[in-house]
Amino acid sequence: MADLSAIDRPKSQSAQPLLALAPFIRPYLGRLILALLALTTAAVAMLAFPVAVRYLIDAGMAADQARIDRYFLWMFGVALAFGLFVALRMYLVMWLGERVVADIREAVYRHVIRMDPAFFEITQTGEVLSRLTADTTLIQSIAGVGISITLR
Repeated sequence: MADLSAIDRPKSQSAQPLLALAPFIRPYLGRLILALLALTTAAVAMLAFPVAVRYLIDAGMAADQARIDRYFLWMFGVALAFGLFVALRMYLVMWLGERVVADIREAVYRHVIRMDPAFFEITQTGEVLSRLTADTTLIQSIAGVGISITLR
């Protein structure tokens, strides 16, 4: 069996090629900022959760029922905020990734349609379509979940 790691291309050391996506992301800057705010809020809620648990345990040692209830509600609120803002962030990032890829596909297809007929005599149409599909799928995975994980 062939070693597939030998045919993989080397990993890039620069994010410079991703700057080519900037014109496609620019129309959705408001959604991107909203996604970053949701990311930040979810991160704060995630960091606050252990503090809420600590207060709940400390209140449990004091055996003050009203205090335990208050800290439990606070912990539940933090967990709820975390869940809501993670869901919002994922929705916004996935929506943004889908829109960016749709815009890229539209721009690429517009460009391909305007190509000289000689180009299609040299290059097979199936090869062009296969490359377009593969490249835009890769961009979609990067623009969707990849950016979210990287920012987090």
